[in-house]
Amino acid sequence: MSGEDAANNTNLQMQMQLQTQRAQMQQQQLQLHAFWQNQIQEISQIDPNAFDFKTHQLPLARIKKIMKTDEDVRMISAEAPVLFAKACEMFILELSLRAWIHTEENKRRTLQRNDIAMAITKTDVFDFLIDIVPRDDIKPAKKVRAVDPKTQTKENPAGATSD
Repeated sequence: MSGEDAANNTNLQMQMQLQTQRAQMQQQQLQLHAFWQNQIQEISQIDPNAFDFKTHQLPLARIKKIMKTDEDVRMISAEAPVLFAKACEMFILELSLRAWIHTEENKRRTLQRNDIAMAITKTDVFDFLIDIVPRDDIKPAKKVRAVDPKTQTKENPAGATSD
């Protein structure tokens, strides 16, 4: 293989990798859009007369206790913790979805804390959480290295070197 052929091959590989990344990003955007459309639909279908606002997946007493840690908060209406519970639920769901996307990018089936850390660093909305995410938890997705035609041999077709 000539040097020009190898360069064309490397260029083609890089173009294919870029196309794959674009397709993944489009898929992620579709997943997030579908998530929020589903949330909007669920909320719009709530019948205020029939829905039990007191039952949630998150304990309202705990939410109220957290709210009271602010010394400026004196009284809390009954609706406020309910609203916070729904907001927290939606926050957890979106962050989990974004973390799951990172999990799938790494071809794993178990969501790990570094997936959550990466979801936080990749999304501007979650910038307020940067200070509580340990830096060692932030591990980018493994990238496929382009093959250097100079190091490629029959014995070592991928051009791998021993590190």
